[in-house]
Amino acid sequence: MKVFVLITAVIELLAGAVFFFAPHLIPDLANANPLSTTLAKMYGGAALGLGLFALHVWRHMRSQVMQKAFLNSFLLFHLGVSAAGYFGYSNGAFKDLSACILHLILGLVTAYFLFQKRGVAVENV
Repeated sequence: MKVFVLITAVIELLAGAVFFFAPHLIPDLANANPLSTTLAKMYGGAALGLGLFALHVWRHMRSQVMQKAFLNSFLLFHLGVSAAGYFGYSNGAFKDLSACILHLILGLVTAYFLFQKRGVAVENV
């Protein structure tokens, strides 16, 4: 799980930096209107914050509280972004499902670790 947390941190920090500081580099946002650019920057800010949180969790992996907070937060984040991405694709706002699929995969892996942790917690009772 520690490697997954680090990979997640790197992905969120990189994506967040691009969305926040240079959304014009994203093909669908190259000629975006100010509203779309603002929303992209808001997503970037959220991704940067979550990436930083993931780095803190990675540095303190012994903390069960940090692990649980990471798993719950990132499950909601990834599944929410995946659902929003699908909505955007189905309404013609996005050209492809790549962001939706990436977040769905990350959400499923997060769910796997969450249920694995819950199983361990139940066994230890």
